[in-house]
Amino acid sequence: SAEKYAKRLSDSLVALQASLGIEALPTVKLALLPDREKHDVDYATSNGVFVSANWLEHDSYDDAILDSVLMHGVLTAQTGGRAMTEPYHWVLDGFTRWWVEQGTQAINPQHEAELIARALWTLDVEPLAEQLISRWQLTADRFAYPSAEALAWSAMMYLEKTQGREKVMALASEFLTRPIGDSILASLQDRRQASSSRVKKIIGMPFDEFIHAWVAWL
Repeated sequence: SAEKYAKRLSDSLVALQASLGIEALPTVKLALLPDREKHDVDYATSNGVFVSANWLEHDSYDDAILDSVLMHGVLTAQTGGRAMTEPYHWVLDGFTRWWVEQGTQAINPQHEAELIARALWTLDVEPLAEQLISRWQLTADRFAYPSAEALAWSAMMYLEKTQGREKVMALASEFLTRPIGDSILASLQDRRQASSSRVKKIIGMPFDEFIHAWVAWL
């Protein structure tokens, strides 16, 4: 039901806000459209976050995709829409799925197996997709949801397994919690330090080394 779905998302958003130390999250509105195909999801972030979908026939994996879309919208709005267009877009995609799957509970083993399989398939089709910073937009455009998202999720999964949940949260806090202005000056200030250097500061290793180790693990 809409009430059950709203309760699940509300609990997740409250936990997300507390975990990332965000003072206030954008307003979220949901619309159930029973005539729509179950995999069709629309959302807008121009005035809060508005999500419309048909979740009446969803299984748990479908629910996770829908929840990820909503979290994606929330954190996109939190950055003023900029996280989707910056070199750290992969952090947005990977973290939102990671949060939905295992941010507040153990991951469903069937979901984990599906996500790993999709990530491996994506790299098999396009090995250069491992370049999360320089080629992420190309990967997202080519593979879209849910395969590109699964690839970014797997990087977060690897980081959690090797360095702990705190590092995943620190990465999200670095890139996804602050609004970024629309001006050229705001862009220059946000990019004063390369994304790879900002990641290195958090994970304690060069980003290229992280990529190599992550792909080897996967």
